[in-house]
Amino acid sequence: MYELADSDESGDEAIYQGLHRPRRHMEERREGCCHFTAEELDADNFALSHSNPNLFIRSQWPIPQLWYCVYRVVVGVGFIVWVAMDIYTEANEFYVGHPEVWFIYATNWSFMLLGISNMYNAILVVYYYCKTKKDGKDDCGLELGSDNMPWSIMIHWMLYNIVSNAALVVTISFWTFLVSFDDGEVLMTPMSRVKHTLNTVFVLIDIMIQAVPIRLFHVVYPLFIAAVYIVFNALYFLNNGMGYEGKHYAYNTMDWTYPFTAAITCAMGLVGATLIQCVLFLLYKLRRWIYRNYNVDHCNDLLNIDGDNSERQRILGNEHNTRNYSANANGDSDIEMQSQPIEGQNNDSNDTNVPLPTVEQSKFILNSSSNTNTQNQ
Repeated sequence: MYELADSDESGDEAIYQGLHRPRRHMEERREGCCHFTAEELDADNFALSHSNPNLFIRSQWPIPQLWYCVYRVVVGVGFIVWVAMDIYTEANEFYVGHPEVWFIYATNWSFMLLGISNMYNAILVVYYYCKTKKDGKDDCGLELGSDNMPWSIMIHWMLYNIVSNAALVVTISFWTFLVSFDDGEVLMTPMSRVKHTLNTVFVLIDIMIQAVPIRLFHVVYPLFIAAVYIVFNALYFLNNGMGYEGKHYAYNTMDWTYPFTAAITCAMGLVGATLIQCVLFLLYKLRRWIYRNYNVDHCNDLLNIDGDNSERQRILGNEHNTRNYSANANGDSDIEMQSQPIEGQNNDSNDTNVPLPTVEQSKFILNSSSNTNTQNQ
């Protein structure tokens, strides 16, 4: 059984195919900015498909899955309670008789979606934890391969992109523009300041805890929600909708009686969301860099490679020294694999705990396998 120190970004699929794909494909896996950019900007990355669904229901770090379940439940319930209390408090203090006014603010859209997303995430994590325990498995038991991506996890990935992006956009907009240019009482309360700050603090912490990958092209999902809000905001106020204190706008920079100013505000928001997605992507890459370089003990047993192990042993000989093997898939999928010395192993054994090959040995295996057709496809 091969052990993974880090399985991400189609990495498991890459490892599975690593000993079976033609040699020319192995040689094409070169590191470099141009290759990375081409892979990340592949049109397929618009989709919500991934070769390893397990990443979406576990932590990046070597903590027991039960602990991660507890963390997700506490966060999910906490946010739902916070959102409910915020609606109740503001409706009774500022929107007496008109609680629906709470929903005209982009901040509240973001805040509500953050609560829904985290509660949904908690339900998924607990469900798959219980399911794998019932099936007698030790780890998340979702099958590998992009065709096996459950729709429920696709929804989670979409929500994750939306709420992470929106939280940062809302916080930056509040502290750079609204504090200076909007004197609305409802926006300047201590609770409002907390709501416009802790959302981003949580997202930045959580992005370093989860194993969920981030794609640049997934900016389309927060942009879509932003477009929906802009249309809603314009239609609501252009049809005599009223906000706090009877105002015909939610934010004075989005007053549709001044369409040019409102349009500029909306355009800046969309550009900001695009830039924020880049920031989130860099944070994701930072998390994986830290994981690869400082978390040497974490090995998740997620993959069983079928094949003629005796043939691999014959080629590899008796080398039981620790090896590091990296498989790069989609330009950003560095999977670090380690093999440890196996005590008392017979050279003719067909046990699956065989030492992993170096890159040079892998190439030799691939070449030998293609000539002898002994490897399973």
